[in-house]
Amino acid sequence: LFSEDGGNTWAHAASWPTDGHYLTDLVYHDGLYVGATEINSWLGDTRVWVSTNGTIWQDIEVRSEAVGLYAVGHDGNQFVVAGDFGLVSTSLDGYNWTVMQTPFEEVSYQSISQSGSELLLAGGITSWYWLTGTPNFERPAGLSSTDGGVTWDIFDIDGYYESRGMARGIDVLVSVGAMSPGSGEGAIYTTD
Repeated sequence: LFSEDGGNTWAHAASWPTDGHYLTDLVYHDGLYVGATEINSWLGDTRVWVSTNGTIWQDIEVRSEAVGLYAVGHDGNQFVVAGDFGLVSTSLDGYNWTVMQTPFEEVSYQSISQSGSELLLAGGITSWYWLTGTPNFERPAGLSSTDGGVTWDIFDIDGYYESRGMARGIDVLVSVGAMSPGSGEGAIYTTD
């Protein structure tokens, strides 16, 4: 949906891709909307949707294997999308994407925060590992980078905690999420 009057009325977009993907997060930077997409099946590929006006959308392949994307942001230089199985990808223009190497494949990154040159990603263990019960491993759910995702530092918020959103204030970083997937127990963490 889009609004041309500050959110008082809404209309359906004139065109959007219908290839089994749906939007999960959205960012706007320098004339371009970029949306992260989840997939309806494990068939297909990983995609973002882009638009210059919010009404007509184009789908762009990020990689050929199907992976859900849950977070999108812009770090001042490039667009960044993140999702299941440790996937992080960057693009200078929103149309051409480079998959970055990350330390863990078992983590789904679901939130992005950026401050200056520091990019932060957080999430939790990919839900696939929870299908048979509590995983027999824990993974730090956070990554930080000051070089656009070329190298990463690892941080842990709290065991099986799953970050669903982050925001940085003047002196504090706040993460909201769940104690663990399916726990039904929410949590809010802040940095000291």
